[in-house]
Amino acid sequence: MSWLKDLRDKQYVDWHYDATNFIAKSQPAIYCLALNGIRYLRELVAIRAKSLGSDTKSLATRKFLLIGVCGLLHCAEDKERR
Repeated sequence: MSWLKDLRDKQYVDWHYDATNFIAKSQPAIYCLALNGIRYLRELVAIRAKSLGSDTKSLATRKFLLIGVCGLLHCAEDKERR
């Protein structure tokens, strides 16, 4: 999973994982968006929302946020396969 490590190194995602505690090590890590990931998705939403009307902006923002997260993970997965 080097694509996930790459996203962590570039601070797009963050993880909560305690490698020093044996019990915590046996549980999966919890991942969340980090600062650069949030900035990237906000940029993506802002660019795409400009082309939409004002009544649909809030709905579009939510959709593009989800699309952006999926796209970010999909691109990272494609990098890993290469």
